[in-house]
Amino acid sequence: MASGPATVLPAGDLSCHPEGSCRRAPTKTRLGRTTHHSPPEAALPCRVEDRIVQRAILDVLQSTPEIRQTINVPTSFCAIPGEKRGVSKAIAAFAQAVKGGATHFVKSDIKNFFPNIPRGKVIGLIAQIVPEPEFIELLNRATVAEVKNLRELGDDKRYFVFDEKGRPQGFCLSPLLGNMLLHQFDVEMNKGDITCLRYLDDFLILGPNGKAVNAAFRRALKLLEEHGLEAYLPEKDPQKTKMGRIEEPFVYLGAEIHGKRIRPSGESQSKLRQQLTHMIQESLTFFQVEGFGQNHSLVQTLYDLSNKLKGWEDHYSFCNDNALWHSLDLDISTLVGDYLKHFVQQRNRLWSSGKKPWQKERRLLGIPLLVECKREPVTF
Repeated sequence: MASGPATVLPAGDLSCHPEGSCRRAPTKTRLGRTTHHSPPEAALPCRVEDRIVQRAILDVLQSTPEIRQTINVPTSFCAIPGEKRGVSKAIAAFAQAVKGGATHFVKSDIKNFFPNIPRGKVIGLIAQIVPEPEFIELLNRATVAEVKNLRELGDDKRYFVFDEKGRPQGFCLSPLLGNMLLHQFDVEMNKGDITCLRYLDDFLILGPNGKAVNAAFRRALKLLEEHGLEAYLPEKDPQKTKMGRIEEPFVYLGAEIHGKRIRPSGESQSKLRQQLTHMIQESLTFFQVEGFGQNHSLVQTLYDLSNKLKGWEDHYSFCNDNALWHSLDLDISTLVGDYLKHFVQQRNRLWSSGKKPWQKERRLLGIPLLVECKREPVTF
């Protein structure tokens, strides 16, 4: 078994040649537009070859029994291979802790977790488990690019897309590094009458009283400090951290928890409403355009709305506030009803024009016209 930390190599994108060697390649690209303002240029692992290499490395590491055992802590809920964990399981664990007697909580985040992961320390741990110098060198190159890119993003990370599990898309190795690093944190923070649930950089401490929870939070800060990491503090960062009794409302992993009532957070509800409204407004705008595409037709828009709602419903299936579901359903039905009224008005205008209204109506509906379908008729 190899010992000591692995050598940290210079940052740079990598891609594999057919012969198996690696070469350096540019790392910078431009983030896609996600707001009304164009984001600045930032470094991202954009090459397909690089992502293939990084994913292959991840598969090798996750198939190693010692690594799987290290990161597979019951109170860690993200990026655990072979385990169906996620937000719903974390919320279920919260409920179980409350049933077990937890009455107080502290919720916090680790500051700038991914960019500040001490990569050399984690790769040193991996090198002891996988004593293959060439593989460790490749891992070095792959992870240094990820961490460097995340650091360079800085505040521009708000433009970047995180998937439904909270992982930064395009950075598949960083969650593994984070879970490896915080293995001992997870173990130490779940001793005695304390439960600590961690979802990457987001952690929730639960205990039987305020004194025990405060002491556990201080212990968490010391454990993070050993890795050069910090957590947000309640007195300095009230938006990121909160402590109190379970009966007091707080937001955890996009869910608002108020005693035993759990619902999607207000921010998530607002975002859903905005997305649905935007989809409908976009369709109504294209209703006015001659020969608009089927992507904004009535049928396609209703289909997209349905898929959006199904995805949102699946993600928040653990919520138990039925009154909120009824309220949201009423709002959505009103939105869809107004949309259909606008469609009827536009249809009536088409038929009053007298210029092949049935063709335009079919386009509005999104039902293809046979005369416009691509054909290859037989010729004689």
